[in-house]
Amino acid sequence: MSKKSSPREKPPAEAAFSSGAHALSALGKPCEDVVRELLVPATNQPLFSPAQDSQLQHLAQALNLWTDEQERATVIRHYLAAAAGGRVLDTNTVARWIRAHINDAFAVCDCMNVDPPAEVTIVRMLSRAGSQKIVFLANWNLTQRQVVLKRLSGPPETRAARIQREIQAHPLSWVHDNIIETHFLRNPKDEVFLLEEYLPDVLRDDYPAQGILEGANLFYDICNALTFLHEQAGLVHGDVKPDNIGKRGTTYILLDFGICRPKDDFSIDTTATGSLRTRAPELLTMDAYAAPEKADVWAIGATIFNYFAGRFPLIERSERIPRVSNPTDRSSFEQALADRVRTRWDELVDLSLVPEAMRPPLRRALVRDHEARPTARELTAEIEHELPAYLRKYSESGRFSPIEQLRQLSSHLPGKDTLKLLPPGDLQSLRSLLQTIESARSLPTECNAEITSIRERIG
Repeated sequence: MSKKSSPREKPPAEAAFSSGAHALSALGKPCEDVVRELLVPATNQPLFSPAQDSQLQHLAQALNLWTDEQERATVIRHYLAAAAGGRVLDTNTVARWIRAHINDAFAVCDCMNVDPPAEVTIVRMLSRAGSQKIVFLANWNLTQRQVVLKRLSGPPETRAARIQREIQAHPLSWVHDNIIETHFLRNPKDEVFLLEEYLPDVLRDDYPAQGILEGANLFYDICNALTFLHEQAGLVHGDVKPDNIGKRGTTYILLDFGICRPKDDFSIDTTATGSLRTRAPELLTMDAYAAPEKADVWAIGATIFNYFAGRFPLIERSERIPRVSNPTDRSSFEQALADRVRTRWDELVDLSLVPEAMRPPLRRALVRDHEARPTARELTAEIEHELPAYLRKYSESGRFSPIEQLRQLSSHLPGKDTLKLLPPGDLQSLRSLLQTIESARSLPTECNAEITSIRERIG
C-alpha cells in the first residue's frame, strides 16, 4: 500500500498570514513584499487582532480599484508603519481617501500624515505647493460645511513666519466681500492650521473667458480687494494670479495670502517672489521692489490680459515656465523675461488681443514704468469710469450690472396691455430704472434696440 500523503505544510513565514494579510498580498508582488516585511513578525505571531484583520481586508478592497501595484504597495507600507508606530487610522476614512485619489499614493499618504484639528475631517487633498504647504478639502463639523484646510510644512521657523503672514492678512474682525474668509485652528499637538471658505470655482490659466461683463467684474472686484489690502491693512499680496482668485456666486474673491506681508517689509534689496506669469517688469529687470503695491496692480492687469488673450503679457502662448525646483532653467527663463521687457514689449503687451472696452483701464495697469502705474484705488476709479454698464452693484433686488438689469427687463417685463394695469407710480419707477440703465457709460450700442422696445412697452 502506498503511504498516505500528508498535507503540505506552509512555510513558517506564511503561518501568521491572516485573511487580511492574504488580501493585501493578492494585490501584487510589491504588496506581498511589504506584507512579508512589515506584517509578519519574526515570532510568527499575528500583529493584528481578528477585528483589526477585517480592517485590512477593507483596505485591500479599496486598493483593488487601483491598477498600479507599486502605488498600492506604498499606501500599504505607510498604513502598516503608522499602525506599528501606535497611530490609529480609521480604515473607512483611509478607504475613502484611496477611492478619492486613484493611483496617487502620495496624496493618500499626505492625508494619513495629518492630524487635523478635532472638529475637522479631511475629505481629500487638493494641492501641494512644493515643500511649503499642503491643501486639503475638509469638513468643518462645527459649522456643517466644507472648507479648505491648509497645513504649512517645512522647518518650524519657516512655518511660523508663513502663519504670521497669513494671520496679518486675515484677522477675523476684518470683513471684505472680495477677500477670502479665513480662520485659524490648532490640533492636539498645538500645530496651527488655516481654515478657509471653500470656493469650488477657482480660476486657472485656461479659465474660459466669459465676455466683457465677467472680465470687468473680475478686474473691479480684485482691485477693490487690493485697495483694501494696501490702504487699510498696509499689506502687499505679492502673488496675484488666476489660481489665487475664486468666485462666490457673482463675486470674485482674492485667495492665498501665504507670501503676503507689510509693505514696509519691502526694500530695494528684497528678493522678488510670486509667479513669473504675473511678475511686474521692474521685478524682472531690476529684481527690486521700488513700489511693492504697484507690483500687485501689474499682476491683476496681467491676469486680466490672460483672461481675454489666452496668455500672459510677457509669456508666449503654450510656453512652459521652469519650476522653482529647477533653479538653473528658471534663472535662465527669468533673464529671458527681462530681455523681453527691454526688447519685445510692444510686440508682447498687445492690447489688440483684448476687447476694446477693456483697454483703457488695462493699459494703465500694464504700464511698464511703475511710477506711472496707478494705485489700486486709482485703477478701481478708472474701471468705474470706463466700464460702469458692466459693473455689478448691490441693490434691494440683488447684485446686478446695468446690462444685466436690461436683460432682466427685456426677458421678464410683461406685455403692453398688462403694463397698462400697473399703478402710475410703478410705471414711473420702471421709466426711471430704464433711464438709469440708458445713461450708463460704456453701454454697448447693441442695447439700444432693447431699450427702445422696453420704452414702447412701458409707454
